Amino acid sequence: ADTPQEVTQRRTEPPTAVLEHADTASSTPVTGTQKRPQRLVAPTYGQVWEEYRNTPKIKELKRSSLKAKDDAQAFILPHFRDVKIKDIDTEMLQTWQQYMKSYITRNGTPMADSSLRRTQKQLNAVLNYAVAKGYLRFSPMVDLTDLGSTVTPERPTWSDEEFFLFRQAAPEEWRVFYDLMYFMGLRIGEARAITPADITYENGNAYLHITKSCDIDGETNSPKTSSSHRTLLLPPEIEQGLRDRIFHSYGLKPYERIFWERPGGIYSITNRACEMAGVRKISHHDMRHSCATNLVASGEYTLVDAARFLGHKNAFVTANTYAHSPQTHKAAIADSVSKRMRRMAA
Repeated sequence: ADTPQEVTQRRTEPPTAVLEHADTASSTPVTGTQKRPQRLVAPTYGQVWEEYRNTPKIKELKRSSLKAKDDAQAFILPHFRDVKIKDIDTEMLQTWQQYMKSYITRNGTPMADSSLRRTQKQLNAVLNYAVAKGYLRFSPMVDLTDLGSTVTPERPTWSDEEFFLFRQAAPEEWRVFYDLMYFMGLRIGEARAITPADITYENGNAYLHITKSCDIDGETNSPKTSSSHRTLLLPPEIEQGLRDRIFHSYGLKPYERIFWERPGGIYSITNRACEMAGVRKISHHDMRHSCATNLVASGEYTLVDAARFLGHKNAFVTANTYAHSPQTHKAAIADSVSKRMRRMAA
């Protein structure tokens, strides 16, 4: 047994060197035969970003998620790459925020609030990582508000009449692709990932199994969320459209994508059809929003039904993000209020 003097001495002695890496910290002493892991000393923002980018948690993300992080850093690294992480202060961050707010995109418009929020989020992630690693005591962002409005503007949607005009103007072989987004609520990545093997038949019905998504480079990944995995009963018209598309894709194998074109080419087809039809241009994702709005506005389905159909985690997402109130409904509500007020005044 240890004597009281030995216990006292052990408590007052500095501890044996331990691993300094926050993610692998251990009370196991480092012996002479063990290699001490490299730890950054007074690192720059660029060095911390590289370390964060190479952590297993980040490297295991989907390719599209990694690309989003890299794209955001393109607006951050030019300002902070060579600045020591401990020297980044509130004033420097305010200057960067002002730069982002005044940034003009190649379309000649300011950066969208959603893009500002995503970029800010990636900067916060690196600063918070630096805190967790002990490079910072606290994040200098703590006293600043995040970029971008948290109020999401209502997205434009199409009525059935507008979609019909657009569909008639679109190339015939592409109409089923737009049907999948407008009527079935697929994300563009989900529609681009469909293969003949994803369509199955049972008791005379055709089913489409959504199990993957295709990114901008054609790489196939798992869908956006676990809730996105779903099986949809295909209406006969859409099933026939897919069958025709497969038939005219000569030599297409069961696990090859039906819609193999890159997003840029699809956007060109979409914009050209909008111009020919004389309808306002909306994004492919707005077609999905149109699907949600029309499902809820029909009164035939609950929000839970719509959420499951669209692959949402819960009905809250459908109600607050996707289900917009059509202009006809807004006009009807205003008319109803006016009538009630007139009755009260009579």
